Amino acid sequence: MSDFPASASVVVVGAGVTGLSAAWWLARSGIDVVVIDKGIVGWEASGRNGGGASHYQSPLFAEEQRLWPQMDELLGYPTEYRHERIIIQRDPALLDHYRAVGRMCTAMGYRVDDLDSAQAQAMVPLTDGTCLGGIHLRFGGHANPQRTVQAYAWALQDLGGRIVQHCPATGFATAGGRVIGVGTSRGRIACDAVVVAA
Repeated sequence: MSDFPASASVVVVGAGVTGLSAAWWLARSGIDVVVIDKGIVGWEASGRNGGGASHYQSPLFAEEQRLWPQMDELLGYPTEYRHERIIIQRDPALLDHYRAVGRMCTAMGYRVDDLDSAQAQAMVPLTDGTCLGGIHLRFGGHANPQRTVQAYAWALQDLGGRIVQHCPATGFATAGGRVIGVGTSRGRIACDAVVVAA
């Protein structure tokens, strides 16, 4: 995606959603940033997950809920974000667990509806009689993981950020107790700061 850079203000190691998001926010603030990855954009876990946007256990949950509905517009590319989620279960213990999660989210001010078996089957027609029920999260949602990492990558490049694929980090150069460069399989990139998101 980019020629090999000699320097950047910030080098981000890892081109998954965490690294690309950090790089995009930095570039959006006018900071010169380079992302390096041992593979390609979104090839690891960021491109192979359920795409959930309902991380109720995160300290950044409220901010996530504020940002997700506007990310397509902010990035300028589609993430295929869809509002709300339904979690259904066939296992009684897991159903109890998710209902407890629902109560916790409700206590935090987010709407969650319990679903009995018939309601779950009506909302998710592919289920059958083994579905015991579930919860309907009226917040959060789902985004396509591959589209999301690609949207961040393109938006980062639109802001002048650079991405170097097939370029694993091999070490860090330091001076005076701080990082001044990142060693890679293709050479060193001088920098003022590093974000490790690998």
